[in-house]
Amino acid sequence: MRFITIANSNNGNNYGELWKRVVVRAKNAGSMMMRNTTTTTPRGLGKSANGHRHHQPSTTTKAAAGSNGVAHSSSSSFRIPPGMMKSALTSAGLGIVGDCVAQTLQHQHQRKQQHTSNSFSEKYDYPRTARQSLFNLTFYGPLQHVWYAFLGAKWPTVSGSLAYANIRPFATKVFLNQAALGPVVVACFFAWSQLLTNTFTATSWREKVQRDALPTLQKGWAFWVPASCVNFALVPVNRQVLYMSCCSVVWNCILSQAGNTTKEETRDASKKTKTKKK
Repeated sequence: MRFITIANSNNGNNYGELWKRVVVRAKNAGSMMMRNTTTTTPRGLGKSANGHRHHQPSTTTKAAAGSNGVAHSSSSSFRIPPGMMKSALTSAGLGIVGDCVAQTLQHQHQRKQQHTSNSFSEKYDYPRTARQSLFNLTFYGPLQHVWYAFLGAKWPTVSGSLAYANIRPFATKVFLNQAALGPVVVACFFAWSQLLTNTFTATSWREKVQRDALPTLQKGWAFWVPASCVNFALVPVNRQVLYMSCCSVVWNCILSQAGNTTKEETRDASKKTKTKKK
């Protein structure tokens, strides 16, 4: 509106005064802009105490750093604990050893019965060993890690001590180890073996559990009760998984034989047991 007034004014003096006002206002606006520019720090730069400018991350950089931090924190929240990974790998390796021992014993027994001299390598079942190792890697090893940590925290004992105060928590852990952990591992291993051999059905798994679970557990109890006594009474908590993993070579051998035993073999074994008792 001021420019319209200026353009329409016939008075030169008034025109000059108005023009001066426009110039003064323009100068004032320019000086204000320069002042804001000098006092406002440019993006990415900051002033230190001595007046020197230093680099500051821009908003985009901060947002990227924040998103990276969120991604890192979310990925770290799903990271497997090193102790659990060590237990899983150790258990997987010992599962291979246990299955090798089981297959060797089974082949020797078959050769004695059939009076043959077939080589061990011709009958060795590599997929069976892989199934055993994967079961220990993905289930049994991590389960052991969590289980023994829970038992140690819930019923702590003084390692290396046979004091009276240790008897109750020691007996509780030995009982739970055989009454709770053993049946779960046996039942899950039977299902695992059938799933990976494409023979799993609810009926076949139930029959397998009813037929072979108790004999397998009985063999396990005969071995694990003395081993568990030594474990909970004398072995430190941070070494219990390693100790039990070493002992589990025998248990893996028992599991491997039970998981790969057919109905006919179980029937023949039970007949032989009854004959020996008579």
